[in-house]
Amino acid sequence: MSERVDLLTPVCRLVQGDPFKPQTKDATGRPLVTLDGQPKVKYYIGVAIRKDDPDWPALWQQIQAVAVAAWPNREYEGPNFAWKYTDGDTKPDRDGFAGCHILNLSSSYAPTVFTKGGVEEVPAMQSQLLRRGYYIRVAFSVAGNKSTQTPGIYLNPNAVEIYGEGPEINVGPDGATLFGTPAATTPPGMGAAPAAPAPAAPAAPAAPPAPGAPPAAPAPAGPPAGLQPAPGFVPATPGPQAPGAPAAPPAPTAPAPTQAPPPPAAPAPPAPAAGPQLTPTAVASGYTVESLQAAGYSIEQMRQAGYIV
Repeated sequence: MSERVDLLTPVCRLVQGDPFKPQTKDATGRPLVTLDGQPKVKYYIGVAIRKDDPDWPALWQQIQAVAVAAWPNREYEGPNFAWKYTDGDTKPDRDGFAGCHILNLSSSYAPTVFTKGGVEEVPAMQSQLLRRGYYIRVAFSVAGNKSTQTPGIYLNPNAVEIYGEGPEINVGPDGATLFGTPAATTPPGMGAAPAAPAPAAPAAPAAPPAPGAPPAAPAPAGPPAGLQPAPGFVPATPGPQAPGAPAAPPAPTAPAPTQAPPPPAAPAPPAPAAGPQLTPTAVASGYTVESLQAAGYSIEQMRQAGYIV
């Protein structure tokens, strides 16, 4: 048998660790270091396989076979042999442990994470796709650790497949567990705790117009910003006008009886096709070249303001 054997777990549950997150400290909080004292990192995951899973016996037999081959002097029979295994029923207080075999897998390199079926690789920036408590499969390797002081085996995760969602396992107790019991005493002068701000209510949509009602008339547009009247222009002073009433047209003046009516004026020639053309902005604002000229703006000023081309 070779020193290393590659295996695949059945569908199991991620109950500890994170394949995306490197660990830099051990269980006691001390920095992880190599045998020569250099800093190192470790990627660790603990997976739970149900004790009634029919694929477990064959998997465990293969793991044991590697240990037997790696330790011909039967070190694997010692009480301190590192099997990287935990009986979940011995730690029923840990979420997801009861009724399961727990395998503890670790490596100095991050395992590759795939979507179901290995279709796509999941980058670290999308680590939220795999949460503790989800179901996975792990491709891992088994080998003897070759340590005479702490004999055991390595279970190194090489790749993880996100197989399905499960109840998420939270790290540590929740807030209600920590602070759900009121304090026995309170300091004098203490006021009430501030309440959490309520979420802002969304703005109510504007009421639609009544059926058949005409649309509201747009506000009259003012002169374009930045334009100044042409030199010498004097705006006409309008006479008094009732608010909201349209300006009355001037009354026609009857010709003097002693004078013959003037001959009809010749029709005006058609406007040339070429000339100043309003830009879409000016058209949307309700301007015309004639209205701007009547307000005293020159062609050059209109062009500078971007209202004609």
